Amino acid sequence: MAYNRRNKLIMMQKVISIYQRHKHDGISTIYVYRTYIYPVYPISLNTLYNYLSTPVTRELKKHDLPTSPNDRQLQLAL
Repeated sequence: MAYNRRNKLIMMQKVISIYQRHKHDGISTIYVYRTYIYPVYPISLNTLYNYLSTPVTRELKKHDLPTSPNDRQLQLAL
């Protein structure tokens, strides 16, 4: 269960990497889903298809946190 969008996107990225690692010619998506994805991440097949169609890397760039603490510090314009 994700508490924010960034955590959900990271989970999506992990599911997609499992899918890409095991998906080859002659192996169906349903086989990869039942054998490798569902035992680790109990999601539905429709959710898997939604994850595969999501541009995860682009979305992660939008939701990425600043690297230094000073970037998160609010400042007043005087």
